[in-house]
Amino acid sequence: MQNLNEYTIPETLQPYVKSVLSFQKSGPDHLPNDMPFFADGCPGIMYMESGADIFLNRKKLSALFLYGQTIKPINIYTFGEVNAIIFFLYPHVIRSLFGIRADELRDNCVDLELLPFPEAKHVRERLSASTSTEARKAVLSDFLLRLTKRKKIVMDRKLIYATSRLTLAKGDLPLKTLRTDIQVSERTFERKFREHVGISPRLYARICRFQSAMMQLQSDNYSKLTDIAYDNGYADQSHFIRTFQEFTGHTPSDFLNGFTQDNP
Repeated sequence: MQNLNEYTIPETLQPYVKSVLSFQKSGPDHLPNDMPFFADGCPGIMYMESGADIFLNRKKLSALFLYGQTIKPINIYTFGEVNAIIFFLYPHVIRSLFGIRADELRDNCVDLELLPFPEAKHVRERLSASTSTEARKAVLSDFLLRLTKRKKIVMDRKLIYATSRLTLAKGDLPLKTLRTDIQVSERTFERKFREHVGISPRLYARICRFQSAMMQLQSDNYSKLTDIAYDNGYADQSHFIRTFQEFTGHTPSDFLNGFTQDNP
């Protein structure tokens, strides 16, 4: 990826939006321009502008879509140059803000215009007419802000606490401790996680651990893979490699080789 940029989140959206990133990626018009994405624990809204159709596997994508938890590694591709902006949402936001069970969007996405928001088509048209990333950020920020005002948004404070604790602990926190802290049964905890986050608490913790290891791998802050494994609570290097392959489809070494070629 090229020209990767991070943007300040408007204060009014900080309870809902974790981060905002944009990127540009170019390639020959006759060759697929691949964009791999891996589990990060967050759903999001993405707008992609390209001179050609955009595909997820063989599924043609809308330029503006809402996506859920990504578990399996996915590859979005188009041809030629692509400009994209992504609003990464907090893991518990989908149900409260969009009225959709989060588990319905697991490893899936939906055209924003298919949701019951009459302004969505107008949002896409405004995005298409925008000539800068800052302008697109403003359009999407305005759309999300209007969503928060459509009705009183009630978010589950216990889930916010649980996901925040797991993220900060890099997944290394007993789930029983969390359930005790927020005083819910195991069954209720599982049900609420699947409805609002889209996956089980155990899987979310595994993704938090994987993301921590991924960041350490990309930062080159290690001497050998065993360091990453032990620093992030894996039993051994083999366990880390198996988990990494599960979430990316590559070994850490193969991923790094491709990463240095295709990303900033």
